[in-house]
Amino acid sequence: MNPFKRRNKAVKAFEKQFEPDGDGYIYRKYGTGSAYRITSAERDEFIADFRHAMRWSLIGVIAAILVFAAALSALDIGEKSLVFFGFGVVICLPLFLAIKQMYAAPEFRLQHRKTAMRGMPVDERKRYALAQISYWQLAVLPLLGLLVLGWIAEVVDVKSGWGLTAWLIPISFALIAAVQGWRKFRVSREG
Repeated sequence: MNPFKRRNKAVKAFEKQFEPDGDGYIYRKYGTGSAYRITSAERDEFIADFRHAMRWSLIGVIAAILVFAAALSALDIGEKSLVFFGFGVVICLPLFLAIKQMYAAPEFRLQHRKTAMRGMPVDERKRYALAQISYWQLAVLPLLGLLVLGWIAEVVDVKSGWGLTAWLIPISFALIAAVQGWRKFRVSREG
């Protein structure tokens, strides 16, 4: 898998926040927020800044993984898979927050301007968000829960005692997928 192709998908998702409007563009945070009119040059600058930030975040994540892998191989830790899982959680949270900040960066720079339009109403935002999720993504969610259960099962007995609580992970993932799938189906039938 080429990480640069995935980064291009992130750039395309970022570009969806800009809608053509005459000779310029309308920017909406996440595609649903308040609308700001911008020029083509400003849009190009925002996209270039986003590409630059994504490149450096990718380099930072790769460097962190390499340093952690080198440190982990140098140390004698018995349960390396559990440590790697914990490290994955620790690195994913700041990465998620950084990417969220990168997607919202244009609004921070435009907040001093007057908005062209209000943000979408709550019902429209929900429809828009559900339209962004595919049924395939929802189908993979329970499988991801089973994968996490498998990792936990390598360390803990998940068939007795407190280990039984590990089953809450795939069950909750399956419930979330079912509820979101039902909401998506219902919204697509309405509109």
